[in-house]
Amino acid sequence: MEQTPSSWIQISVCVDSDTSPLLEEAFEHAGALAITFQDSADEPIFEPEMGETPLWSSTRLTALFATPVDIDHILSKVQRHFLAQRPHQLFPHWQVDKLADKDWEREWLKNYKPLEFGPGFWVVPSWLEPPEPNAQHMKIDPGLAFGTGTHETTSLCLGWLFQNRHLFNQESTVIDYGCG
Repeated sequence: MEQTPSSWIQISVCVDSDTSPLLEEAFEHAGALAITFQDSADEPIFEPEMGETPLWSSTRLTALFATPVDIDHILSKVQRHFLAQRPHQLFPHWQVDKLADKDWEREWLKNYKPLEFGPGFWVVPSWLEPPEPNAQHMKIDPGLAFGTGTHETTSLCLGWLFQNRHLFNQESTVIDYGCG
């Protein structure tokens, strides 16, 4: 049986959009388990065309490795790959961070707050008290199926239900016919 690491190492570099694919390839060859791209400035990317994967002009690339790992060996390997392709370019500054292993699927719930979808109409997770105890609220735990209610279609549906609550009574049946 494969043992789960007790911690992880992430190596991050900020680079331009032309350098990102080169470093992605280098970190993949060095054994990265996951690679993510984030905006390292404040540059929006709007809906790309089909088949496009645009990157920000200043992109933070983060590679994740399971411990134990030889960071010096990884960085040396990545640097060699980079310099073979770009011999006259300076290798970007990197940041190495250790992450303790957590139940990542549940970790984000620590910061989850009740959401209001109309005056006095709240969606509240079961472990929190409603902000307005006498207001209408639904107890729903966000997760993989329902999500958080922040998705635009869910938010619009909840807003519509609140605005049209006069159409429903104790005998009403409402079907959530989702397509996700």
